[in-house]
Amino acid sequence: MHLESRNLGAVLTAALLATSIGCATQERSGELPPALETQMNEAVTRVKHTRGIDKLGNLRMLSAFGSHATETVEQELLASDDPLLRSNAVFVLGEIYRLEGDPKALEAIRRVRSDESRSVRLEAARALLDGGDTSALGELFDGLEANDRATRIHSFLALRRASGGRNFGYDPDADPAQRRDGAARFRSYWTAVASAE
Repeated sequence: MHLESRNLGAVLTAALLATSIGCATQERSGELPPALETQMNEAVTRVKHTRGIDKLGNLRMLSAFGSHATETVEQELLASDDPLLRSNAVFVLGEIYRLEGDPKALEAIRRVRSDESRSVRLEAARALLDGGDTSALGELFDGLEANDRATRIHSFLALRRASGGRNFGYDPDADPAQRRDGAARFRSYWTAVASAE
């Protein structure tokens, strides 16, 4: 219960912040007022130093700044040597792209599709797919057959969500042959979707 109320509090704070940002920026031709700029920078700092549910709340709060946060997220998180911070940056940029269609956020996500870290590439593929861009599906398909369980689960959840909740019989904990069959069904589905577009 305590974690749920903290998460709800973070979501409500982010929603109120997004409303405040919308009102404040309309008055000043698209620029954040200094107080909100300070809050955004503090959210970046908190992302760097928190873990778990607290980090998720900070990521959501940062994404509530929308396209105002794109450049800061790129400079402060996406440029990091730490793959976890780069993945976090992609999560925030993905939310900004999905909710606002910010072309700079999309460009930044596309640039990290070839990142050295698989977790960053997977997060980029997920973010693109959530925004309707299927160009990085191959990374998610490959993730379904990975040896690493966390990679399989991350890929599966992203594909299942984008497939309207369908799982095509895939089980991330099944033996490799069964996982391969499920991955093939996901590939077939998305091939059919792409050819219908």
